[in-house]
Amino acid sequence: MIILVTGATGLIGSRLVEALLAQGHEVIGVARESARLKALSIRTRTVSVDFHDATEVMDWWPLLYGVDVVINTVGLRHERRAHHFRNVHVRAPRALFKACVLAGVRRVIHLSSLGADPSSHSALLASKAAAEANLLKLPLDGVVVQPSLVFALDAPMIRWLMGLASLPRLPVPAGGRQTLQPIHLQDLVACLVRLATSEAYARRIIRLAGPRPWRLHDALATLRRAMRMRPVASLSVPTWIVRTTAALGSRLRWPFNQDTWRLIETSPSTEGSITRTLLGHPAKDLDQFIATGEAEGARSLSAWVWQRPLLQAAMAAFWLGQMVGLWPAASGLPRTLADWLGGALALGAATLAIGSMRQRRRWWWTLQALAISMLLVAAWAGWAPSEGLLSSLWAAGPALAVLWILGDRASD
Repeated sequence: MIILVTGATGLIGSRLVEALLAQGHEVIGVARESARLKALSIRTRTVSVDFHDATEVMDWWPLLYGVDVVINTVGLRHERRAHHFRNVHVRAPRALFKACVLAGVRRVIHLSSLGADPSSHSALLASKAAAEANLLKLPLDGVVVQPSLVFALDAPMIRWLMGLASLPRLPVPAGGRQTLQPIHLQDLVACLVRLATSEAYARRIIRLAGPRPWRLHDALATLRRAMRMRPVASLSVPTWIVRTTAALGSRLRWPFNQDTWRLIETSPSTEGSITRTLLGHPAKDLDQFIATGEAEGARSLSAWVWQRPLLQAAMAAFWLGQMVGLWPAASGLPRTLADWLGGALALGAATLAIGSMRQRRRWWWTLQALAISMLLVAAWAGWAPSEGLLSSLWAAGPALAVLWILGDRASD
């Protein structure tokens, strides 16, 4: 079959293209112009299309000649200056679906989101629902797929959750009674392939999720165990802090924002039997998501989620503190206080940097961490007799810059 996949370079679309090619289908990959699209063009036919601009039927109709199935996986997590929900989630899909009718495409599969609702306060979920309604009223074998949270190690939201799970204390946001029912990316792709090659389940909404719901606290503890990290005590996080962080995340385009927290709070769940039927076997559960061989890599990725911003803040505070220390009279701070501040920040930044390097558990990162540590000790020992112990801590500045670069490189 000839299958056109939009969003062919995205998290889900790229895996879907690989799965369809492995089954011998002819795939047309559609995505914005990028290095990934050029790389994909080596294996299959590709077309560069920006959904924000492709809002007319004629933008799509020439691409659909001979196409049997269209799978739309395009979606925005955040609105940007050049990409808005109305165009990407509503106008472009509507034009694509109408073009499918004119071109005689027999089947269209539209990837939406669990919780999509036209009355939702979330612009993302409301726009997703508008596209669903448009598809289901057309004379097509349209299938709307609403997956729950999709698990993949390179998914931003999953990295955020693993980052929470790897903290020295396990956070319990707003009581931790919210539920998650995540589906593994591999299972989602297998379900999409089955729907693309089957005549069943036409003109309906299919909700895909894992076998069972998990309380948020239990889900975080399970992820921590899967990363081979020892259990730690829980830390209750008040609701107002969670909501304030979510509001800040919406402004700064973090994976955790008001939309994601609203989905977690409302806890949309679904019966997992349809997923099992499509797969022909039980879907992976949360405690099976991270394989034994992936534990070390997952642990490194998750720790860097919170170590990196802490290290950046420590470095910024260190250099600001150094500026204060250089001009104590202008700042109004005693020299001794400035020295103590700089010294404490120097030690904190060094600890974070060395810790981030050790996350890889490779001998060369450990060797470099030890070498920098020895450099710090040598600098302090050399400066202390003439400058005093506190003042000698400023010698850590150049070494900390090297630590930051090496720590950042260790996370790659």
